[in-house]
Amino acid sequence: MRSFVVVLTLCLSIGCIFCEACDSKSGDNCCCAFTSCGSSVCEDCYSYDDCGCKYSCTGHEEECCTGGTTCQPDGTCSGGSPSPSPGPSPGPSPGPSPKEKCIKGPGGTACLNGGTAVGIQPNCTCDCSGTGFGGSNCQTPGGGPVCPSGENDCTSTEGCGWCISSDFDGECKAGDMAGPFGNNVDCQKAWYPGRFRTSTSMCVSVVSDDDVRCYQQCQYGQGIETFVVPDQQTCDAYDSAINKIQVPFSVRKQVLQHVTGIVVNNATHLAHIDLMQKRSERDIMLSKLNASARAHALKTLAPLDMTRQLIGEGVKQMEDRGLNYIEDSACGIFTGPAAPFCAWAFNSPMGQYVNKEIEQIPLVQHCANWIANTANEFVPSGARNVIDDVANAYNTATNFENECESAANSITGGLFGWL
Repeated sequence: MRSFVVVLTLCLSIGCIFCEACDSKSGDNCCCAFTSCGSSVCEDCYSYDDCGCKYSCTGHEEECCTGGTTCQPDGTCSGGSPSPSPGPSPGPSPGPSPKEKCIKGPGGTACLNGGTAVGIQPNCTCDCSGTGFGGSNCQTPGGGPVCPSGENDCTSTEGCGWCISSDFDGECKAGDMAGPFGNNVDCQKAWYPGRFRTSTSMCVSVVSDDDVRCYQQCQYGQGIETFVVPDQQTCDAYDSAINKIQVPFSVRKQVLQHVTGIVVNNATHLAHIDLMQKRSERDIMLSKLNASARAHALKTLAPLDMTRQLIGEGVKQMEDRGLNYIEDSACGIFTGPAAPFCAWAFNSPMGQYVNKEIEQIPLVQHCANWIANTANEFVPSGARNVIDDVANAYNTATNFENECESAANSITGGLFGWL
């Protein structure tokens, strides 16, 4: 196993050249200007801890801004004592001021318990994710896990994730494998979900088609596949498998997204069978009532619709049966190197964390386990996750296949650290 090497990297713009890899976020090759690092094999840096004032002065004005400058919203220092300048020339009056960002919650009431005001006035709401509180102003206990502030602690805490906004601001938010909870939460650049880890766990980083590395701390970046395994031995096993199969990154991603989409689709069809059975049992019960009692019951009973919990039960039925029964339909569309990789994903057990226990299971079963967890875990009141979206598409008979694909892409993206 290589821990630090010089690699040959394909650079789309300038061809192939030799360049040193960035093995940590504090190295000289670490990118702090939100670029793809050109020819370097390394990840972007998204926090002050990664690269200090080179990243952003936000929250660190005293250390970063000197000479009377102040920290600006874009993370740079500017201002100071400029030389006097002549007054403005006569000209047209300025237009109306732009709408201001919200600094309080609904109705001008402050967000409580660490909640954050989001939106543009007057349409203000409170983002309560990661506070442990819910409600319009984060005033109600029980709104999910309390998420830590640092990136390393965040990505080691289940129910939380490191969110990179469209402005490249990093913050720990409550969420699941597929993304953050809550409305208007900006994680457009990246979402790194928290995962259960033990002291022996390692992070597999597949940085090229034949270069697999093991780190204690995960390394993220464009074109890098990153996921947590229980120990060094498991990481070495992945290294051997990837080098033996020699499958390009884009192909691995395509195969795992496709297979996971088939699991979501099949689980929903199994949930459909259970739902039809429940509806039939309710109809039989209602048929035994007189007209008045039946009308009253129909008014008080909740509708029997598809839910993410039913889809989660569908995944469990598939796991109990054994996922190999879908291998032919899942892998049959692939040719070339994708075909043996798909077969390997179904049939080669690897060490994985399954509900805080280490099990030797194929990669496809690991994906299915994350689908079931996403379907069954806590979601704050008023929030939705990607399996909710699949259930809603079923109930409304709209875009069902698209929602299955979208859910699969989001879940596998979080599981394997794809950007």
